[in-house]
Amino acid sequence: MAMRLRRVRDSNGEWVLIAVCAAVTVEKEGDVYLDDSQHYAIGMKYLSEDGGGVGDYGELMKREEDPDAVAEKRAWERAHGWPEVLDLGAA
Repeated sequence: MAMRLRRVRDSNGEWVLIAVCAAVTVEKEGDVYLDDSQHYAIGMKYLSEDGGGVGDYGELMKREEDPDAVAEKRAWERAHGWPEVLDLGAA
């Protein structure tokens, strides 16, 4: 799935780089768009190493999601028979 790399401020006011789902976020100035193949390559690199936890980055990524886009994506998944286990939150 395509993603955007985005700089946001963490809880300490420091700038950090996060990756957000392109399908459920609105493009902002400064975002770097990665297509599926680029995302896949980065994912494979991560999986080939000892990856740690996401720490507070998970919350920062969640904060950037557009609720309407998330609901639309989940509705599409349900309409196309995606297993409920993939629905990680209420729409």
